[in-house]
Formats: sequence, structure tokens, C-alpha cells
Amino acid sequence: MATEPTTQLSEDAQYAAVYHGMWEIASRCDGAQSKDFVGFDGTDTHYGRRVASVPFADWTQDVKEECARIIVKYRKQVLSYTGVDVTTLPVVQAQQDHGTNYAARNQARRYEKLAAALADRKVDVVNGKLGIFYGKRDPDFSLFLKVCQALPGRKFDWDRKCNVVPVSPEAQAFIQEYDFPVTDAARALLETPVVPVYDITVHEAGRVAIKTNLTAPGQPAADAVRSLPGRSFNRTIYANTAQATPQVLAFAAHFGLTVSPDAVRACEAAGEALAARDASALAQADVATVLNHVSRCGKPEELPAAFVLMLQEILP
Repeated sequence: MATEPTTQLSEDAQYAAVYHGMWEIASRCDGAQSKDFVGFDGTDTHYGRRVASVPFADWTQDVKEECARIIVKYRKQVLSYTGVDVTTLPVVQAQQDHGTNYAARNQARRYEKLAAALADRKVDVVNGKLGIFYGKRDPDFSLFLKVCQALPGRKFDWDRKCNVVPVSPEAQAFIQEYDFPVTDAARALLETPVVPVYDITVHEAGRVAIKTNLTAPGQPAADAVRSLPGRSFNRTIYANTAQATPQVLAFAAHFGLTVSPDAVRACEAAGEALAARDASALAQADVATVLNHVSRCGKPEELPAAFVLMLQEILP
């Protein structure tokens, strides 16, 4: 930035230079308690730290203009930190005849509250699962509550005051979308290969286990599972079991249940076997129909074409 004439910078780039300068000052400022001429003076300490605690994209126009007004006092510091002489920036020059922008000062106080709220966000490990932390002061509290309640396996830990969820693609998407800070322990958990858990698995030869809470009467899925061929309740594994049939796959698709690959193969194989039996039975019925017709024929030319074809396949 220092190599480009500041007068040729766009207005947004000029304010970005002001932001960079304010951030550099704030990172060194201790309120003039131990070092002089390296941070903000007493009138700007709180304001400067507040506005530097948020991204430039969150700065309002009032904040930009107030920072452009006060940064002249710290031009030597900014020049040494960034190499930019802020007094040459038109946006800075334009604010030198203005007084304190109290709207900007009030907005900066809100920045401070926002920064405190954002500091409560994190993802840590709680009882071997992901603990999603955020405070009631968070501006997105209602949104996070709604989204977290929809995460698979979500429970609320009243002792730790956080949502606890197993690792899942949905949980990972939540963390990435809302950019939650992740502890080292949570990162290690997220990077551990996930063993998939399916609702429907192979139970024994020709049967599948449906391990979901489908025992409560009145629930649509609980009523529907009873209609599956060979359905019974196995108290040993505390799950419904049924014959592996295509109906199981249709049931799973309708109620959004996951099916293990081997259970899918078992159900599909059962469907193929059933189709083969039906085709064989139909073929036998066709043969019986043809032979019955042949028995009533008095002349060779009256023989049905299907019978003639059968003879041609049999005879050399």
C-alpha cells in the first residue's frame, strides 16, 4: 500500500488503511500505563480498542469517519507501523474540521459487547462428543439454538451449559458455516474417522434389524413397521426385526432411515429372488396353457406358434 500514492486509493482502501493503523496502535496500547507514545491517549483508549476488536467489514460509516478524524494524532506511530502517512489520505483530511462523532462512540460500545459475546463461542469435547458453546448475549443466540436443536443426536448439557452432539456431517457443516473456534481436543475428535451408525442393519440370514425408537404406539413409523413382512420385536437387541425385502427399503426411504450397505444388498437380493420365482411360476402357467390348447388341436396346422417354438428348441 505504501508504494501506491495514497491520493489514488479508492475511498474504501483509504479507510482500510485507517483501520490497519488503528489496529496496529491497539495491538500495542496499554493505556499509557507502562509505555508512552506507542498507543492511544486517554481520550481514545477505550474507543480505539473497541473499533480495532472487530473486522473492518463491520465498521459503520460513522466509525470510519471518527477514526479518520482522530488518527492524525497518531500519524507518527502509524507511519512507523505501516509505512503510510495518514495525513495524505483525502478521507482523513476531510474529517479534520469535524468534532467528536458520538454516534460512532456509541457504536463502538456495541462492538465491545459483540466481541465479548463472540468470545463465548467455541467447540470443545464434552463426554466424548462435541460441545457447542455460545452465550445468551450472542446476537445469533436464537439462530444457533434453532440450528443446534436440529443436529443429529443433540442433547443439552445443563452442567456445562452447552449443546452436545456426536460428530456428524451436519455438525461439521455448522462449525464451518458459523466459523466457531475449535479447541485442540475437538479438532482431534473431528479428525477421527467416523464409524457410520445405521438405523437398519442385517440381523441374521434373511432378516434385518430396525434399531430406532419405533415402539411407541401412535407414531406413523411405529405403526408402519408392523406391516413389514415377518416383523417381530426382539427384546434381546431391543429392536424390531423383519424379513429382508424391498418393502424394508421403501419403508426406510419414506421415514428417512439409513440402511447399511449389506442390508441394502440383502433386501435387493430378496426382491430379485422373488421376481425370479414369479417369472418361473408365470412361465410354468404359460406352458400349462399351451399344452392344454395343444390337447384340443386335431391337425398339425392348428398347433399354436408357442408350441411349435418349444418343439424347435427341444428337437435337433
